Order: sequence, then structure tokens, then C-alpha cells
Amino acid sequence: MTTLATGLTTASNAIAVDKQGNVYTAGSRVIYRRPANGSIASYPFTATSDFITSMTRDSAGNLFVGTRGVGAQILKITFL
Repeated sequence: MTTLATGLTTASNAIAVDKQGNVYTAGSRVIYRRPANGSIASYPFTATSDFITSMTRDSAGNLFVGTRGVGAQILKITFL
């Protein structure tokens, strides 16, 4: 896996951006968030299927994750 100058992985299966400008990418068993200030945070994703195919955020701050095999999941994530 390589990373871009932004610090985000180039091996990402899915990407989402919320209204605050946070960028979310998914790698193997991990979700990354890069806020506008540039400090990258990660969240381990330990679902049955580690292959994330899609992501989106709703207005309540939930992260919806689509996976291959398991289907859609809703995550309430607090990034430190």
C-alpha cells in the first residue's frame, strides 16, 4: 500500500466526504478520516467482510458502509 501526499491510502476501495469537508477512505480492515486540519485518524473495521465497497455520511453523523458479502452497516465512529 502506498500513500498520497495527503496521507490517504491509494489502496482505497471507497471514499466519502461529509459537509464539514472530512474525507473518509477505506483500506483493508480500517477506515481513515482526514479532516480539514490534515491530521489523519483511523478506525479499525472488524466486520465479517473486510472489503468495503462504498461509504456515505448522513446528516446525523452516521457512516454507512457497504461491504461485499455482509451488506450495509451503520457505524457510529468517534475519531480521536
